[in-house]
Amino acid sequence: VKGVSLSNLEQGDHAAIVTTVAAYIFFAAFMHWTDKDFEWFTAHRHAFLSKKTVPNYSIFLSGLPPDMQTDTAVKEYFVNCFSRDDVVADVHVALLIPNLEKKVAKRDKLVPKLEHAINVLTIKGVTPTHRTIMLETVESVPTYSKEIEDFNEEISRDIDRIEAMRNRNESGGGQGTLLEEDIEAAGEEEDRQLLATETMSEVQALTEEGERKDGFLKLDALNPAAMSNVVLSSADAIKAMIVGEDGAPRSAAFVSLSDLASVNLVRQAVHNAEPWFCVPAEPPMPDLVNWKNVGKSNESKQIGELISLVLTTTLCIFWTIPVAFVTSFSNVESLTKVFPFLKVPVENYAWFAGAMALLAPLILVAFIALLPYIILAIIKFEGLIEIETMQVKLFVLFHVFYFILSHHYACCYGFALSMSGHTNFDSIHRYTQSSLHSLSFKLSLFRPSQVPCLLPSKIS
Repeated sequence: VKGVSLSNLEQGDHAAIVTTVAAYIFFAAFMHWTDKDFEWFTAHRHAFLSKKTVPNYSIFLSGLPPDMQTDTAVKEYFVNCFSRDDVVADVHVALLIPNLEKKVAKRDKLVPKLEHAINVLTIKGVTPTHRTIMLETVESVPTYSKEIEDFNEEISRDIDRIEAMRNRNESGGGQGTLLEEDIEAAGEEEDRQLLATETMSEVQALTEEGERKDGFLKLDALNPAAMSNVVLSSADAIKAMIVGEDGAPRSAAFVSLSDLASVNLVRQAVHNAEPWFCVPAEPPMPDLVNWKNVGKSNESKQIGELISLVLTTTLCIFWTIPVAFVTSFSNVESLTKVFPFLKVPVENYAWFAGAMALLAPLILVAFIALLPYIILAIIKFEGLIEIETMQVKLFVLFHVFYFILSHHYACCYGFALSMSGHTNFDSIHRYTQSSLHSLSFKLSLFRPSQVPCLLPSKIS
């Protein structure tokens, strides 16, 4: 390699002119194709945004004020904006459903267990069993099937109840909101029981013309005025409102419009006099929505971004300290100095010394592999609503992080060496006995040959 590189040319050799001309040619070609790439991107981006896909015709509206946290209110707002009844194709205000999400998560955990048990029974012909919480041995297939079936029934009932509450709020009954406020005010168990009794009497008054069968209302016997205010099961409704808060609206909505022109106008317009209210944005795909961050307030987002910035800066500054510590394990000799109890087996057993020689570099590799997960945990503070956006930001921060560590600290290290006027660490250590050059010593100590340690995969 040395024979075909510029380092093989003598100083003042005319052959360097060819390399210089070639560099300018490649640079000019690169700039030309970059310009063409922008033209290509603009044309294809326009073609992509013109397709009839759901994200192109939809918007994500965050920071909804309390008077707009219903589907009807959001739809009426956009109808008034465009003076067209057909401008809105669909509206969905996000709902807060923590109890339902927990049940769905528990059911999803049971599905792989049931599939595994069925495979064992089908392929091996052995009836799989497991122990319950009560330490009782049961057959896995019927037990898991029954548990999943029960969860399906509970989830279906919860969805029906939430939909009924939402429809009642949309119709303007407003009783679900009043009940939730009263329940939040009832702090003692006696108040809750009294509230349940009063609520039950109100529901019974609404169903005087109906029939009750097995605790459920026969809706076909009710008049239309009563049907709009009655939940499928009054007992289930009272229990849901007292025990949990499923069905409460979040301050965010997904809106689909009928044409691209309206979508682009909505995304560029200011929809509220108050800052950070009704902020439009491109919606994520349904399977990429991070529902934990949907409906977060602007204050929590700003605080999260500040925390993320502080933690990222702190990690960038002090990352070399743990890396320098782990780097001391990069060979067996340094490993035995850090852990003296390993010295005896290393000296007495050749196989143990060989194992430590393989393990020592892997410790650094494993430690460096933790960095993306640490950065991703920091990014989660920002409250991003799209999972794909988190991965993109992780990619950018990860490479910016390595760029800063590989170039900025290397420059500081080189600056320290040039200021000290010495070329090895022992002379730098002696030279720093003078307080005038203590800063130079700290910089050189902070960044001693960390570039190869930070990029082991590229070095190898």
